[in-house]
Amino acid sequence: QEAQELRIAQVEWLRQREGGFFTESLGFQPPGESADSSAGGIFAVKDIKKGETLIKVPLSSQFGPARGDRYSRCSTARRLAHDYHYGEESSDFWPYVKYVFEVFPHHQLAPAWSRAGKDLIQNIVGTELEPQRFGVGSYAHHCTEHGYYDENQEDFDEELLDAAYRIVWARCWYELCIPVYDMVRVVQKNRCCFFFSMKRVFFSQDNVGLCFDIRSTTPMVTCTIWIN
Repeated sequence: QEAQELRIAQVEWLRQREGGFFTESLGFQPPGESADSSAGGIFAVKDIKKGETLIKVPLSSQFGPARGDRYSRCSTARRLAHDYHYGEESSDFWPYVKYVFEVFPHHQLAPAWSRAGKDLIQNIVGTELEPQRFGVGSYAHHCTEHGYYDENQEDFDEELLDAAYRIVWARCWYELCIPVYDMVRVVQKNRCCFFFSMKRVFFSQDNVGLCFDIRSTTPMVTCTIWIN
């Protein structure tokens, strides 16, 4: 129930942002089922016409490095850790930040596995198959000069920074995280499928950003977009 509430909170947050949009044709439970339904996914609750805009996430609603910090996954991870550590009052992206830390199972990702678990997979994979260097993804490994955590050099504890880096690594486009859109997964179900065209608009302001405008390319009736 809490996960569903946080998904809905993200949508309401996006709708309140300037330029943000999430169509009334989509919802988080199948038509006819209650809000506490166990079904997980984004569902079409109305017929969707060809060319209908479904989601808009403007540049100002995309999560990236703090102002003045260099553009990198490490910088985005530090900002994510900052926002989660200081909470709702300090974050303009709180519904998204809370969701990715408390609902998204980042602790199950390979970089969070034990050394024994990683060694087991590496033994199975051997030296010929991919992935090699399995599960290398800690904040310290990628984001510090010497490759190890130093509490005197960091503002947050190692566990929080590692969690933030895993989230950025798994859900974001390099240094850019896109709330709401990053919950969308396109799959077939009951011979019915969502098809999207994704329009990318580039901006030349300090650094390049992306504005996503998601439109349907076929008419649709009650199909599912799965979310994670």
